[in-house]
Amino acid sequence: MSFTTATAALLLAVAALAPTERPEAAHGLPPGLRLERPSYVAIYDGRARVPALVAEYLTPDRLEGSARRDGLGFRSDPTVPAEFRPTLAAYNGSGFDFGHLAAAANHKRSFDDLAATFLVSNAAPQAHDFNAGAWLALENHARDLAAAHGETWIYSGPAYWAEPGQTLTIDRLGEIWVPTHFFKVLVSRDRGQLAARAWLLPANAKSTVPLERFAVPIDLIERAAGLDLLDRLNPDLEATLEREAHP
Repeated sequence: MSFTTATAALLLAVAALAPTERPEAAHGLPPGLRLERPSYVAIYDGRARVPALVAEYLTPDRLEGSARRDGLGFRSDPTVPAEFRPTLAAYNGSGFDFGHLAAAANHKRSFDDLAATFLVSNAAPQAHDFNAGAWLALENHARDLAAAHGETWIYSGPAYWAEPGQTLTIDRLGEIWVPTHFFKVLVSRDRGQLAARAWLLPANAKSTVPLERFAVPIDLIERAAGLDLLDRLNPDLEATLEREAHP
């Protein structure tokens, strides 16, 4: 199925960036503790001790690079206020991986870019099978799509959500919330047109299930994650991009 597309005329309604604004924020970012890294921006949820959202701006050139992750491991983030800072020790022996929100493989242009993805403020607890399976497959798929388009914005984050009629239960690693779901929203621009795709994966999703099974409208992700995305777009364009699901 093809991307949802919008005309170049509608793009004129996109709010202009301030001179010092980050490209990751071109279509808007939700409020919260904003952590700016060399090649991505995180909105941090101090209550859950994980990011609420991580935004990346990718182009084919930005995806190039040969920085290596040898010797890199997750480390504490001193820019997060101490009272909201997750502890690395909470993961020890828990059975959970540090799950990247901004994928390390998207940021190999320099060692500094790559190293910034290993801050614990860019991670949320993920079962190993999910981290190395369905989530990795979605990261690779999103990167392939970004490499094929002129400009791409990727928004990734956790959700704490139950189907209607079900009871929401949130597990914890100490003070760190364990998400029930993870999402990715991909917005691309080519030749004056915007297109959007989005996926919402249960945290126990299996890699054997095709990713298109998890394609959802952005509207559903906003409800599940409690976030307002793409709020800088013209309202009609925002509504068009958010209401349809395209794998």
